[in-house]
Amino acid sequence: EELLHCAMCLGRALEHVHAHQLTHTDLKPDNILVKDTGLAKVPPKDLVKLQMVIADFGMAQLSDPELRVCPSSREMGQKGIHICTLPYRAPELLLGDRLFGCSVDLWSLGCVLGELCCGNPLFAAANEIDVLFQAFQLLGTPGAGYITGLPQYASNFPKFPKAAWPPAGVPAELSTILQQCLELDPKSRISASGVCTTIMDFARMKVIVDRREGGQGSATILEQRIEPRLLTFLQEDPDLLK
Repeated sequence: EELLHCAMCLGRALEHVHAHQLTHTDLKPDNILVKDTGLAKVPPKDLVKLQMVIADFGMAQLSDPELRVCPSSREMGQKGIHICTLPYRAPELLLGDRLFGCSVDLWSLGCVLGELCCGNPLFAAANEIDVLFQAFQLLGTPGAGYITGLPQYASNFPKFPKAAWPPAGVPAELSTILQQCLELDPKSRISASGVCTTIMDFARMKVIVDRREGGQGSATILEQRIEPRLLTFLQEDPDLLK
């Protein structure tokens, strides 16, 4: 429940940012403020209620209506786009994409959620090429697609097979979201709105399954873990809770 709550909070925050044609470009744990708002009395145990806020928009970029960004010349290096902290930097940035989109924030979100699950950064290397190869080791080296046409992609990169999914420590309820955030092709990456919808669908299905099995369902837990307005299906689908 805690991880779903974190994913929902961050997904809604990015949804708001992207709706205003901004791309944060430096989402990482250091830029996420967390406030403990107390305990929710939800049997069988008390759950900590957290409020999460994305901070530090010093590297944020304006985007066009299609949410594409062209960074300023000061951010363009010889070997790629030097924005976003390295372990959370999307592969298209590592490979020199100079017209990227808000999907770079979703890659970073996947890295943050993976770190919350596993306790360590998914891609913790000291340089750009090692971070890129760690991503390929997890997701497989692409043989075609958008990123293979980027300036710094080389045909002689090691050909890593895709590793077993999900990574150790990632619970089933976050596996799909993490996989969709960590798409190597930015055009295939889930949107911030999609993250929220996926969590809502999971919560709705869990309520249905729990009640079919004679339980009370988990909607109460999710409702108290996340601000009520984020779980609008509780008001939109009243028959679901009968």
